[in-house]
Amino acid sequence: MIDLTNYRETQEPIKTRTILTCYVRLDKKTMLNALQSDGICINGEYFKVPEHTLLECLINRRYGETRLELEKIG
Repeated sequence: MIDLTNYRETQEPIKTRTILTCYVRLDKKTMLNALQSDGICINGEYFKVPEHTLLECLINRRYGETRLELEKIG
């Protein structure tokens, strides 16, 4: 194992990301609405819109249960 702690760029502050993985049942209209939104709210917490995943589902016409990895905003 190699420890790269001393090689980390010291001018850039450390960022912590919170990722929520969930399964949601989405239809075409809901996916389009989500893509137009600034964020997604689940249980009172806000997450970035997973544009790449939703666009891929729309292109491939995969509706219904969808696995999303959501990054928390803030």
